Amino acid sequence: MCGGQEESLKHSGCKVHWDPPRGCTRLWHNVEDAEQNYGLLGEYAGSAEGTPEPGGEAAAWGALPELARGDSLVLRVGADPSYLYLALAGRPGFDSTRYVVGIDTYRRDRGQFRLPGVPGSGNVGYEFALVVNDTSDAQLLVAPWYNPYLGPRKRMGPTGLDRFYNEAATVDVARRDGAFDSLFVTTNRWRIGRDGRTYQARGVNRGRLRYGRTAESTLADWYVDRVEGLVEVRIPWGLLNVTDPSSRAVMARYHRDGAFETAVTDGFRFDVVALDRVSGAVIARLWPERTYAWLTWEVPAWHERLKPAYGAMREVWGSW
Repeated sequence: MCGGQEESLKHSGCKVHWDPPRGCTRLWHNVEDAEQNYGLLGEYAGSAEGTPEPGGEAAAWGALPELARGDSLVLRVGADPSYLYLALAGRPGFDSTRYVVGIDTYRRDRGQFRLPGVPGSGNVGYEFALVVNDTSDAQLLVAPWYNPYLGPRKRMGPTGLDRFYNEAATVDVARRDGAFDSLFVTTNRWRIGRDGRTYQARGVNRGRLRYGRTAESTLADWYVDRVEGLVEVRIPWGLLNVTDPSSRAVMARYHRDGAFETAVTDGFRFDVVALDRVSGAVIARLWPERTYAWLTWEVPAWHERLKPAYGAMREVWGSW
């Protein structure tokens, strides 16, 4: 059981319709679900020592299994009940390089076969693309047909986002046009106030990744360790449409009963491309030759610790 104490089995409104059966919720921590992150005492995935954290111990990232190695680029990958972990080590240094990582989550013959900003296409289709431009700009993109939520479109009316879910969402598409979307989700539908004033629909890009050290913010998604030459990334399972990592279940398609159908994947494949920031030329590439199939589990590994808010509240209340 992972997440906020006494909250880990609950769901938020924007997650409940495509989560797996309730019985599986206790087997993993959906970091994207606010209901699983309340409280002052947290239950966290993995062991108290050795779990990779952005800006944390480089040894924890170096201990991840090596999935691919080239002349100047190495990819290590790991998983626990909360995150998928990626560690990239390469030359030249990060300050002159940007990365695009294609992530194939289900079947090689489905997905987008061309990565954004990368010339040509490959022989594996990707449902997601991780684009890391610099420390102020990194995000996870999704193939348009695989986004479970509706995003803004041209000629869409003011109530176009009211349906919230993308009822055409499916994994059963293969294209080579390089199209990817942001992971936009509507937070506020279009409304009319009592005074007749209208309020436009609003949303947020869930795929924007926050740079920083976990020691400074638990919301940190990635970090560059320039001393060790590492790009450290952790991606919540929910962003990758994984509905239950304990069984490798992923979202497959929208179902007519209003829910989303799931399927079991054999694992993930990664296409890592390092590009020159100025010319855009490909410096190095790791093709998706191997599949990363993490071990499934019946009991999640977890540890418990107090959240930073506990110390702040203790300090305030202790002065009364």
